[in-house]
Amino acid sequence: MIHSLIPLYLLHLAGGKLKGRTRLQKLVFLAQKKMHDEVDFEFVKGWYGPVSYKLMEVVRNLTDTGLIDERTGETSGGFEVVEYRLTKAGRDFVELALNKHMLPPRIRPKVQEAFKEYGDLPFIKMLDKVHADYPEWVEEGN
Repeated sequence: MIHSLIPLYLLHLAGGKLKGRTRLQKLVFLAQKKMHDEVDFEFVKGWYGPVSYKLMEVVRNLTDTGLIDERTGETSGGFEVVEYRLTKAGRDFVELALNKHMLPPRIRPKVQEAFKEYGDLPFIKMLDKVHADYPEWVEEGN
């Protein structure tokens, strides 16, 4: 349950929508690091930094259950980008989870801290900052 609540809560903090798979991956990774890996999404090194296949599965389940909507669009530069949006059911579920303290009190501020520090950065700045702060999580080229 907690693995589902963290990306939902990040979407909530972002005003209900978040653009980019990589952005969501990095925000969840940063939250995990702020929690000292208490909740483990099993990140591995990737070309764009840490990536979690477990998180991809969680997001697919959240989409399949109707808590988030995943839409594919295009950036101003013509690149494909995925946008995640909380559905009405997703917003209601996050509110219930927060009211019932389903997101443990020691975890909630750590997720908020990660979002506050990185969430509003332009994508490339956020990526550069993650790579600078966590270089051991970036796959080296040949």
